[in-house]
Amino acid sequence: MKKSQITLSVLIVIMVVLILGTIPASAGAERYEFEATQNFLSFVSQGHVWDSAGINHIRNQYLRFTVSGDVNGINHLWLNSNRHIDTGDGVMWSTIKLELEWGGKYGTFEGKSQNSLVGGSVLNQARTHFVGKGTGDFEGMTMFAEYGFDPNVSANVLRGTILAYNND
Repeated sequence: MKKSQITLSVLIVIMVVLILGTIPASAGAERYEFEATQNFLSFVSQGHVWDSAGINHIRNQYLRFTVSGDVNGINHLWLNSNRHIDTGDGVMWSTIKLELEWGGKYGTFEGKSQNSLVGGSVLNQARTHFVGKGTGDFEGMTMFAEYGFDPNVSANVLRGTILAYNND
């Protein structure tokens, strides 16, 4: 009985140390809010598109957008989707590479996004969420963003937070 109590106590102590050990990393992060508009720049590649069993499939369709506002640059988007031909309902997921200038720093944020399609459109729906890891001058930073059409400003808007971790 005593051996199992000691084992349980040791496990609890280990769990507390592990949990508390993760707090300083997030507590030491500086948060920067940003907003920018995105405008279509070019349709680089159609990717692979086919229909099968009433579903339209798109893989690696490459689009580019200009980004201007608190962050400035180019959004490279590789789009994938599976959409029901009759209803337009389906799913969309993307790989995103944002090449940006922000506060005199230059680099990229790369990551993934996902959204549902209703009637073939993401307009006026829940916004698409994106998480990207920084490279270049943004090494060690993480971007948490959402993007999509904002009817309040009649534009495609990118909004979010950049976390810069204090590595002191």
